[in-house]
Amino acid sequence: MSTEAEQEISEEEAINAIYEFAANLHVEQKLSKNEVIQKLVEEGLDYESSVIVVDNIRASCRKELRKALFFSLLWLIGGIAVTVISYNAAKDGGTYYVTWGAILYGLVTTITNFCRMTRYMD
Repeated sequence: MSTEAEQEISEEEAINAIYEFAANLHVEQKLSKNEVIQKLVEEGLDYESSVIVVDNIRASCRKELRKALFFSLLWLIGGIAVTVISYNAAKDGGTYYVTWGAILYGLVTTITNFCRMTRYMD
C-alpha cells in the first residue's frame, strides 16, 4: 500500500537512532568529537555524515548551554540588583536584604555552564 511511507519512517527512525547513539557517546559518555566520529564510522556511517551528525549535536548542546548560561546570569545579576537596591533604600539606617542565595546560585551555575560550554567550542 504505502511502501514509500514505511521506508521514510524507517529512514527517519534510523536517523534518530544514529543521533541518539552519537549524543549518548558525546554528551553522556563524554567522548571527544573525533572519538564519536570514529565510533560512527565503525558502526557503518560514512565519515562525512558522521561529521555532520556530531557537528549538529555540538551545535544543539551549545544552544542549550547558551540558554542555561543566560538564565544563570539573570539569577546572579538579579540577586546583586536586589541587594544594591535594598541597600540604597536603607542608607538612612533601615534594613536591607542581601540576597545571597540568588547570588550564590547564579554564580555557581554561571561558572558550571561556562565550563560545560567550553567543551563544545570548536
